Amino acid sequence: MQLPDVNLDALPDLATRQLAAQLLNLIEAQAAEIAALRVENQQLRDELARLKGGSGKPTITPPVQSPADHSSEAERQTRTPRGKPTKNVTLTVTREERCVVDPATLPAGARFNGTRETIVQDLVIQVEVIRFLREEWFVPSSNPTILAPLPSGYHGAFGPTLQALVPALGHDTSNVSPPALLDFLRTMGRSIGTGTLARLLRDSRGRCTEEAEAIHQARLASGPWVATGQTATRVDGQNEVCHAELHGHLTAAGLTLGRQQQQQVWDALAVAAYHAQNAVPSVEWLLSGDATVYDQLSAGHGLCWVHDWRHYAKLRPVLARHQRLVDAYCTDDWALYRALLAYREAPRAEERARLCGAFDRLIDRETGYAALDERIRKTADKRAQLLAVLELPDLPLHNNAMELAARRRVRKRDVRFGPQSRAGARAWGSFQTLAATAAKLGVGLFHELRARLVSPETTPALAERIAARSRLAAHAAG
Repeated sequence: MQLPDVNLDALPDLATRQLAAQLLNLIEAQAAEIAALRVENQQLRDELARLKGGSGKPTITPPVQSPADHSSEAERQTRTPRGKPTKNVTLTVTREERCVVDPATLPAGARFNGTRETIVQDLVIQVEVIRFLREEWFVPSSNPTILAPLPSGYHGAFGPTLQALVPALGHDTSNVSPPALLDFLRTMGRSIGTGTLARLLRDSRGRCTEEAEAIHQARLASGPWVATGQTATRVDGQNEVCHAELHGHLTAAGLTLGRQQQQQVWDALAVAAYHAQNAVPSVEWLLSGDATVYDQLSAGHGLCWVHDWRHYAKLRPVLARHQRLVDAYCTDDWALYRALLAYREAPRAEERARLCGAFDRLIDRETGYAALDERIRKTADKRAQLLAVLELPDLPLHNNAMELAARRRVRKRDVRFGPQSRAGARAWGSFQTLAATAAKLGVGLFHELRARLVSPETTPALAERIAARSRLAAHAAG
């Protein structure tokens, strides 16, 4: 049923307006509760149907954007008109071939008018089996045998291209599953076993794990802030936890704690251990979502504006009056967001004071819509974290980069469900660290891995490139 629009300002009596406002909020609360009960009721019906041997209501994804989608893309982005990009300017021509016209097909009087350039991209996939004839020398006086070395990058039964291609397809955004990879290689005429493929995907030599750790160290040392996000991964079908050993010590000491008390003790000990260690540089500023696990880890803590806005996007008032109040608040919220973006580019003391005032006026707003006012109060409690950019202008206003990085792991879980061993879990993390870092540095993972195999002396490590960029940025800022 469509409720009529209500204009409380048209009511002359103050007491009547207050009573009407309370009734409208009651309608909103009842509508939200009814919607939640409908969802719960359907879940119970589905479960009952399954217990009786049937099936529940099928989940059908709508063909258009769902009303429950809380993406901030439309509000966050500033659209600028642009034409179709010219891709050929970034291409390097590797081969030139002249196309000619058969003179016998030319009509009488035809004149040569020059040539016209056409750029075509292609991919050369060539199966190659190399027989290396390695010279072997024997020295009778000292009895050693000298064997000519293989070219750089060649070791084992497979060359550097295949050794780089397998982890690039398996761990980069392609997320090709091992069975599909095996089928592809065998279709191309390669004789390779499942064990060999698993070793290539697992980083059996540990070199990528070492480089991933060097990348983490280089990033922590490259600036005063880091962004973080998290997503779960099951190992061999089991959730990973790090509290089992600590739980054993507490039990041995005769300490019996409830679940909430255990979590508080574990969190406190984890924070204390982080600040006590010296294996990695401590983070000065941390940018995160609103997970409490990140509290107290750093001296400065910035929160993501997009995460905070999603709570407002989830408000679904049934009254037009309340919807207008939500829309008005969100409009002002995004206007302040864009002003903070401008401040990052040119921070000034007077602008900082103005933005603090604008934020305070926003969170002091009383709308009369109870759910919105409660949400505004929660935003007000995060004032220091949401305005952290005023203290450190380099700090981004949102954590979407980390959300997208975590999405890589989610997509990989969709294909593989999870690694089957601890070594596999390390390989997942290491290769995905290399892939994400290479992408940010403008290098493809395949080309990076192959270059490290073929020409390691002239190919700088990704951690070295991060450090070099950090030095350039510091020099430019200075």
